[in-house]
Amino acid sequence: NPAGLGFVERCSVFTTYSSLFESAAHGAASAACPLKRLGVVGLGGQFLNYGEIESRSNTGAVDGAFSPSDQVLSASWGISAREHYAVGVTAKRISVKIDNQAYGNAFDLGALFRFSWLSVGGTLQNANGKVKINEVSEKLPQTSMIGAQADFEQLTFMAAANSAKDGGWFSGGAEYYFSPQSEGSPVVIRTGYST
Repeated sequence: NPAGLGFVERCSVFTTYSSLFESAAHGAASAACPLKRLGVVGLGGQFLNYGEIESRSNTGAVDGAFSPSDQVLSASWGISAREHYAVGVTAKRISVKIDNQAYGNAFDLGALFRFSWLSVGGTLQNANGKVKINEVSEKLPQTSMIGAQADFEQLTFMAAANSAKDGGWFSGGAEYYFSPQSEGSPVVIRTGYST
């Protein structure tokens, strides 16, 4: 939810990389920085490489290989309109490669309400999103989501309802963290479920 940027108080950077099944890999990097009364800006990028896959002819014989991948570059802005309310927007440039390369643009819109122990937010993802491949434009799946998070000291509960053109689904989870020793690193236990 890009509205979460509205509550960022200092510059931050996030990076991650995962080596997945076979030769697939996923990576992401993002940075956000407050601009005083102008809100908070963020830049990010992520990729998913599926590794090398054999291509086959109509007869089933191997006739080469291809390496599909997805990439997203994003620029975001969020601002807290009041102490407990923020809005945000993300512009995304999307690249999809199977055998040919496809490009597209999309926007995410979000709102977030934060209180002492409860946060409630909503997003519209891939608004006006399209990808063009071989001169043909295809719409990206637009998704809307509303979710809530409740924080109770060391225990957090989350729940969300999602809706897309092909149906809806619910998801939820919980997180518990504690420090085994007074000065040790915290241990985090998470669980979740999605329909």
